[in-house]
Amino acid sequence: MPLPLIHYLYPSGLPKYLPQHEDGEPSWALVTGATDGIGRALCVELSARGFNVVLHGRNPSKLARVRDELQAQHPQRRFRTVTADAASFSQADIDRITGEIADVPLTVLINNVGGTGVLSSNFMHFKDTTPAEIDGVFKVNVLFALQLTRALLPQLQHQQAPTLVMTCGSQAHVGQPYIAAYSATKGALHAWTRALAAEQRALGGSQVDILEVVIGATYTQAFEGDSNFPTGSIHAHARCRGPRGARQGRPRTSLRVCVLLASRADVLPGPAADQRRGWSCGEDTETER
Repeated sequence: MPLPLIHYLYPSGLPKYLPQHEDGEPSWALVTGATDGIGRALCVELSARGFNVVLHGRNPSKLARVRDELQAQHPQRRFRTVTADAASFSQADIDRITGEIADVPLTVLINNVGGTGVLSSNFMHFKDTTPAEIDGVFKVNVLFALQLTRALLPQLQHQQAPTLVMTCGSQAHVGQPYIAAYSATKGALHAWTRALAAEQRALGGSQVDILEVVIGATYTQAFEGDSNFPTGSIHAHARCRGPRGARQGRPRTSLRVCVLLASRADVLPGPAADQRRGWSCGEDTETER
């Protein structure tokens, strides 16, 4: 049976990260790269399942538009936005984000932002990658997630309830030619996720679950018009299916498989040491994971 189908058969364990707080306020989730594609879809699904959501992005007007759309869809939920360019962030940005959400009961952090947008071409020989591009691709794909998680981990641990750090990885971590620098970032995220999970398990009393979701081939806006990405290739443009399986002209991203990530099969009780899955999420995203 295909692995993604198996996950549909398990009831979601996501409610364990949605405890009832003393003031009656629902838990909050922070999603980075939340204005498009997978990130936006996760915001939709989390809010539909009872979470208040903090949306991160680099474009304030775009963030405001997505926030207003989500608020209209889920008037009973609360939404906030935080801005920072993951490709050029500073420690001051991390400190500012941490301060802006210090007052909310944060139980879920999803490190979703990433991509090849800082590269001059999606596919190239490694020798043609500039030093600035190598620095940039590591900053947006690795350093932002590490620095944000480091800053927010004490807040997650303070909740005295199950919390989740989820990082969206990529099948590129196995090492794919012509995206060598990008593959290196995903390999780094993969190793970091396993190490962080082992640390949390070693703490004994930690209730922070660590999860890596390995996203499969995803057609993104970054690939549109790229001569190195021919139409009809193995990464052909995937479109979502409607309620009855009808193909849509423009995908309406749902990513229910990724939201079911917290099923019993994925996050075991207590810190999870090596929870990675090879799901393929055929969605439009602004940036490749």
